[in-house]
Amino acid sequence: MQEDGGLHRAVVVAVNLVKANLPVKTYGGVEEGERIQQHMPVADLTGVGEDASTTTRCLIPLICKHPEKKLTIITSSILTAADLSACEHVSLIMLGGNVRSSLCCVDGIYTTSFIREFHVDKVFFGANGFDVTEGITITNISASLVKRAMIENAVQVFLLADSSKYNCVTLSRVCPISRIDFLVTDDRLTADDVVAIEQQGVEVIIASANT
Repeated sequence: MQEDGGLHRAVVVAVNLVKANLPVKTYGGVEEGERIQQHMPVADLTGVGEDASTTTRCLIPLICKHPEKKLTIITSSILTAADLSACEHVSLIMLGGNVRSSLCCVDGIYTTSFIREFHVDKVFFGANGFDVTEGITITNISASLVKRAMIENAVQVFLLADSSKYNCVTLSRVCPISRIDFLVTDDRLTADDVVAIEQQGVEVIIASANT
């Protein structure tokens, strides 16, 4: 929320590292979730949006730790909305759409239309694969459309994906890798990998165990 001009600006965090096929040590786990929390720019946030992924839910404790931050949170996750509904410092917006009971979330054309009503400062999202040539991809077409809508309405784009997703290409293309501004990942990318990604105009943020 922008206090000065009265304009409604939100930050959308769409971290969607899909639970299926994740290795044992991933951003969906407690240790990796804590690493993500350490690298989230809380001081710069005016609002946060979350989807229905396991990784996204690891950000909830971070949000709760900062009651001094008045946040606007946009989410497609029914569970996340329930968890944050009691936070007095959070202005919560639940996206509408078709309910996917298996994921406890909403998606579809109504969801993407709703997203386009907002101009966002930052979008955070995850993927099943990222590749310098093929771009950012995920396995679910409907989720891909939701992510794409978020990215199209964001000033800065953050991808959260562990190194096991690098050079992986899955069904639905979200965007070229050059469309993202920041990659938050683990310390298992090689130096050459980092250089290749940075040559696409992406800043690589390493969430290592020692930080």
